[in-house]
Amino acid sequence: MSDWLDLALGEVLVHAPECPSLTARSYLDSALRSVGNDIGLETFQRRLLARSGCREYPLDAPVGRAVAGVLGVTLAGTPVAYQRTRDGIRLDDAPHEVGAVLLAEIQLAPQAVMDAPQALQDAVVNLALARLLMIPQQRWSNPALAGTFLALYRMALALMASDAAAADRAQKGVTMPRMRGLRWV
Repeated sequence: MSDWLDLALGEVLVHAPECPSLTARSYLDSALRSVGNDIGLETFQRRLLARSGCREYPLDAPVGRAVAGVLGVTLAGTPVAYQRTRDGIRLDDAPHEVGAVLLAEIQLAPQAVMDAPQALQDAVVNLALARLLMIPQQRWSNPALAGTFLALYRMALALMASDAAAADRAQKGVTMPRMRGLRWV
């Protein structure tokens, strides 16, 4: 399975087809960081020891948290190319040295947010598009459409906050009053 940010890149390029993919990816990474700040994602560095010839490494999250994205991977301080897998990362080239530090910068989200990953992806894509389409004097610029994507981002953000709050209340055993007919129950 590829990183969902790669899938999101295709979605962004549909709405901004003349935008270079490196620029779009940069805006997606920036949007992920912004969304993360807005919904409480934590940036975390996972240290792993490189194994000679090994390309796949698991990324475990603490209890109640889930890996939302991988922001970058370095081997002995040098950035390396990777792909996100279902349970971790797969390096494009296997390391040759044993024991070098493999450092993955990941974002952790509350498990409740990751139970609905489409809402997170929608928020990131919509924010990236809102920002990209606002860049002045570019072939892909469209300020009117940027406003629409910004509104969609705010709606996705509100939905995630609502879902996370509901999951938190359910975990604590708190129920919210509901309206039945004309009275609260």
